[in-house]
Amino acid sequence: MERIGRYEILEELGRGAMGAVYKARDPQIGRTVAIKMILTANLSPEELQQYKQRFYREAQAAGQMSHPGIVTIHDIAEDETGQPYLVMEFVEGTTLDKLLTPKQPGLGGERLPLEQSLDIVLEVAKALDYAHRRGVIHRDIKPANMLITQDGRAKIADFGIAKLAGTQLTQAGQILGTPAFMSPEQFSGAAVDARSDLFSLGAMLYWMCTGEKPFAGDTFTAVSFKVVYSEPIPAAQLNPALPAALDLVLSRCLAKNPDDRYPTGRDLAADLEALKAGRPVAAAALPGAAQAEKTFVRPVPVAARPVEAAPLEKTVSQTATLGRAATAAIAPRAGIPAGAAKLWARLRERRLAAGIVAGLLLLMLLAGYWFWPSNAAESSAPRSVETSRRAADSGPPPWAKASSRARQPAPKPVAMSTLRIDCQHNFRLATLEIFADDKPLLEATLRGEEQDLGVVKIAQGTLRTSTALPAGQHVLRVRVTSRRDGYRDEEEIGGTFPEGGSRTLVIEFGKGSAFGVIERKLTLRWR
Repeated sequence: MERIGRYEILEELGRGAMGAVYKARDPQIGRTVAIKMILTANLSPEELQQYKQRFYREAQAAGQMSHPGIVTIHDIAEDETGQPYLVMEFVEGTTLDKLLTPKQPGLGGERLPLEQSLDIVLEVAKALDYAHRRGVIHRDIKPANMLITQDGRAKIADFGIAKLAGTQLTQAGQILGTPAFMSPEQFSGAAVDARSDLFSLGAMLYWMCTGEKPFAGDTFTAVSFKVVYSEPIPAAQLNPALPAALDLVLSRCLAKNPDDRYPTGRDLAADLEALKAGRPVAAAALPGAAQAEKTFVRPVPVAARPVEAAPLEKTVSQTATLGRAATAAIAPRAGIPAGAAKLWARLRERRLAAGIVAGLLLLMLLAGYWFWPSNAAESSAPRSVETSRRAADSGPPPWAKASSRARQPAPKPVAMSTLRIDCQHNFRLATLEIFADDKPLLEATLRGEEQDLGVVKIAQGTLRTSTALPAGQHVLRVRVTSRRDGYRDEEEIGGTFPEGGSRTLVIEFGKGSAFGVIERKLTLRWR
C-alpha cells in the first residue's frame, strides 16, 4: 500500500486484530500524520458496521477536544473501497506498555523512577479531567493507550470505545475495555462515569510502581472476580521504596464503590502533586482512611517500635482518655442523657477504681444500645415452639440485616460463552496461541506422531480442547509456531458467540494439497 486517500504511506507502525496504524505524509501541507485503518478481512457486514461505528465514535469523541495530553484528530474519511480511516497527530515516541516491556523474556517488568511515573499519571489525570468536563468517558485507560513522547510527556490515544454524554452508541450487555484495568462497574454492567476512568488510571499507576498488575489472572473470569471482590496486595509490600502515602492514593483510586473514589481527575492530580512535594495527601483525611491505612499501607515492624514498662497511673490515665473519646462518640448516637455523661466524666477522674467502673459502664451502654430494642420486644410475649421455629427461620438478627443492607449489591455475572477447538495438524512439536480481540485467550502444545507413508515421513496429531470467553462478537487471531520446523503463521477470523452456547473453530493445515499432510498453510473455519 502506497497511499490512503491523498496521504502517502511512509511505514507501518503497528497492527492489531481490528486494524493497522501507519505513518504517513499529507502532501498538501507537508505534515506527518498517523493513520488508523480498519482491517476488514474475515469480517461480516454486521461486524464491519460495528467497527465503523467505533471509528466514527472515536473521531466524534477526540475531535471535539484540544488538549496537550490528548492525541489530536485531524480528519476521518473512507477510501475508494469504503474502508474508513482516521487521520490523527503523529507522536514521535512509544507507548507506555512498550516502554516498560522487559528487554528479555522471563524477566520482570521495567520500572520508571517514582517521580517520572507520578508525572505521567499526573498529566493523564489532568487530560482526563478535561475530557470528563466535556462529557467524554474514555473507558479503556491502559498502558497501551498512553503515548510517551521523546521528552517524556504523556498523551491519551484511542477513544474508540469512549462514551459520549447523551449518546447510545454502546451495545447493551457488551463488555468493552481491557480486563486487567477495567473497573468493577464495567464488569457488572452498571453505569460508567468519570470515576471508572480514574479506577483504571489507579490500576495503571499500581502497575508502573510495582511491575505487577493489581488484579492479575490467567483467564478473563479470574481477572473479573478479583476486580469485583478482591483487594490488591499493598504496593509498598511489592516495592518497599514507595512512600506510604502512595498506598492511600491507590486505595482511593481502586475502591470498589465509585462513591469512595476521587470524584474528578483534578482531585487525583492534586493528591499526586502533594505526594511529589512531600505534603499530606487529601485521601488521608477522608472517612475510612484509617482503616485503609491498616489494610493497604505497609505496617511498621514490631521491633522498630519503642517498648517501655508503663506505671499503673499511666495505664489508668490512658484508659480514662480512651473512655472520654468513646463517650464523646457514642453518647449522642445512643441517646445517653447529659447527666449520665457528666457522671461518667466525674468517675473517669478517679484512679484505678474509676477506670474499672468506667469500662463496665461503657460495656453496659454498648450492650443496651445494640441488644435492647430486639430483646425487649421478644421478652414481652410468650414464645411457643412454633414461634421459636419462625424466629429461627426468619434469618439473621436486626443488626446483621442492617449490615447487609449497607453493602453494595452483588454485581451481575458476566455472560459467558464457550469456544471449542478442533485442530488437525502435521507437526511433531509446535505451539498454538489464540488471541481474542488482541488479548491472550489460550495457549497449547501441538504434538504429533511420525508416520512412514513410504515416500515421505510425516507427523500427524489432533488437539481438541475448549475455553470460556465473554458472549458477544470477537475477532480471534490464531498463531502457530514451531521452532523445530522453522515455521510461524497466523490468521484471523471473526464471529459471534451466543450467551450460554458454544462455537467450534476448526484449525487445519495444508487443506486440499498433498493430502493435507505436507504443506502447512494455516486455515480457519467455523463448524
